Amino acid sequence: MKNLMIKSILPVVLFLSTTAFVSPVIESNLQKDGVPDVCDASNNTFQDGEKLVYKLYYNWGYLWLSAGELTLTVKDLGEQYYISAQGSTYSSY
Repeated sequence: MKNLMIKSILPVVLFLSTTAFVSPVIESNLQKDGVPDVCDASNNTFQDGEKLVYKLYYNWGYLWLSAGELTLTVKDLGEQYYISAQGSTYSSY
């Protein structure tokens, strides 16, 4: 029983002892001080001219009444994105 325990624990101890002192060297986008440069990452989340339109509704009991719209627009300004939000209510509301 004791030999079986030693045989099952020995590989785990050997693995942990050999990997404990190994530090991975990863070449990435690091500045000189070792801090990651997050501005160097590529962003493919937004595209220039992209629009997102939300329809706004109001709940009155069992009725859902349309109240207005909200439009989010993305503009690519080179080094930064400009996101504008414009909302308006319907004249019937």
